[in-house]
Amino acid sequence: MINPELWVRGAAIVIGVLFGALGTAAMLASLGVFSGDSPAASPSWVGVVAGLMFVFGGLAIIVGYGVAGGVALEDDVAMATGRGVRIIQYLLGLGVAVSLATIATWAALASGGRGVSSRAASAALWLFVIVLAIMGARHLMRRP
Repeated sequence: MINPELWVRGAAIVIGVLFGALGTAAMLASLGVFSGDSPAASPSWVGVVAGLMFVFGGLAIIVGYGVAGGVALEDDVAMATGRGVRIIQYLLGLGVAVSLATIATWAALASGGRGVSSRAASAALWLFVIVLAIMGARHLMRRP
């Protein structure tokens, strides 16, 4: 019989690689690699940032479940997980949040000033990123 923990770790690696491949394909498509030209709907950097969001998310799945073995109390990785792995997990999560806030900010500003609610949502996302960064850093410093 196969250990269920090995199934979880293996599945996490497969899912993380799939997310990474999807993000890489999005980045390459936004740079015009597949069609020879960049889509005109948005600047190519928006596609690159969106792709990075998927790559960061895939890596976070691999690190959180494939390397660290999943979450424990308070949605953190297990106590035996080293500080380096926890810092990498923190930075990957922060990378996803920053990518999302960056795209939302571009969408709010590209609307030409018509979307007050979209600008408020963008500001709320950046506030979330700041709170996430501070709370995550405090959590990393507090725990050995």
